[in-house]
Amino acid sequence: MKDLDNVYKDIPFELQTDEVLENPPFTKWAQNEKTKMKVRDIVSRVKEDVLSYTKPRSIQKVLPKKNTEIKAYSPPKGLLDSDHLAVGVVTIGAEIYENPIRKNKSRDDRASLEMLVIDAIENIALEKSFRKVALEIKSEATDNGLNTTRIVPPGSGRVDWGIENQEFIFNLINAGKINVELKKTNAISPQKSLSFVIGIGKEIKNIENIFSCEGCERIDCPYRVE
Repeated sequence: MKDLDNVYKDIPFELQTDEVLENPPFTKWAQNEKTKMKVRDIVSRVKEDVLSYTKPRSIQKVLPKKNTEIKAYSPPKGLLDSDHLAVGVVTIGAEIYENPIRKNKSRDDRASLEMLVIDAIENIALEKSFRKVALEIKSEATDNGLNTTRIVPPGSGRVDWGIENQEFIFNLINAGKINVELKKTNAISPQKSLSFVIGIGKEIKNIENIFSCEGCERIDCPYRVE
C-alpha cells in the first residue's frame, strides 16, 4: 500500500447551519423552535468568522505493524490482527484562540449561547476534517484490495482504549509538523485535535463504516454507533 506519510493543510469541508443543531450539545436541549431560531441566527452571524480561524490540517503514516510496538499498548484485537497500521493526528489548530470573539469574552460570557455555538462549529470542523482524512485512508486501502478495521481514537467515547495510548501514535509521527504536541498528561495541544489508528490487512474483517462501533465489546456503551 502506498505510504501516506503526508501532511495535509487546509482540509476542505462544508458546514450547513442546521448541522449545528444536529450535533452536541444542541441535540439534547435545543428542542423548542424558539431556541432553534436563536441558534440559527447566531450560526448565520458568526459561522464564516469562526471558520476563518480554523486551520484544519493533519499528518498521517501507514507502516507495517511488525515495525511498531503496538502489542505493548494492549490495543483492540482488530489492530493486532492487521498487517499494516495507519496512524495520524488531525487538528483545527491553535489559531481559533486568536478569534476576537473568543478573546474578548469574559469568564461569564464563555457559558453564553453564542460561545456554545462557536464551540460547536469548531467541533464540527474538527470532526469533518477527521472523517475526511480517515475516509481517504479507507479508500486507499480498498483500491489496493485491502480491508480495514474501524477507526480507533485513543481516549474517545468511540472505543475502549485509554487516552494514554496516544503515546503510541505520537512516537511514530512528527506531529510538530502541524504544530501539535502530546503533553505529559497525555492530552493533546492544541485542545481541538484528535489522534487515531486504523488497522489494514488482507485477512482482517472489513468494516465498511469505519466510524461504527462494530467489533467493540462494550455493547452497553452510550456512545455506541452501529
